[in-house]
Amino acid sequence: MKFWQAKIFRLAFFTPFIIQALLISIFSTQISVSPTFSGGVLPGFYKIAHLGAYMMWCYLGLWALHKSNRLTKQTSKYLLFLCAFYGFLMETVQYLFFPERFFEKNDILANVIGVFLGQQLFYFFKKN
Repeated sequence: MKFWQAKIFRLAFFTPFIIQALLISIFSTQISVSPTFSGGVLPGFYKIAHLGAYMMWCYLGLWALHKSNRLTKQTSKYLLFLCAFYGFLMETVQYLFFPERFFEKNDILANVIGVFLGQQLFYFFKKN
C-alpha cells in the first residue's frame, strides 16, 4: 500500500466521529425546545439525549484513534477535552446566536458526563 493510500485508509476511521459531530451541531442549532416543554416527553429526556450523543461521540473518537494506531494517553486526554469543550461551545453558540435556544448548565453537565461515560465504555470494550 502506498503512503498516501495508508493515510487515507487511517483517516477513514474518523468518518463516524465527524458525522456524529455534524449531527450534534445540527441538533444543537436547529431544533428548538424550551426547557419548560413537557409535551408528553419524559422528564429529563433531553439531558439523556445530550449524555448519549456525547458518549457516542467520545467513543467513536477513541475508536478512530485506536484503529488508526494513534491512541495514547495524551491523544485520549486531548479528545476528552475536545469533546467536553465542544459541548460548552455549542451551549454558548445557542445562547449567542439562537434566541429561541437556551444556555443550560445541566446540558453542559450531561455532555461532560457523556464524554466520560464514552471513555469508560470504550476502555471496557477494548479490554474485553
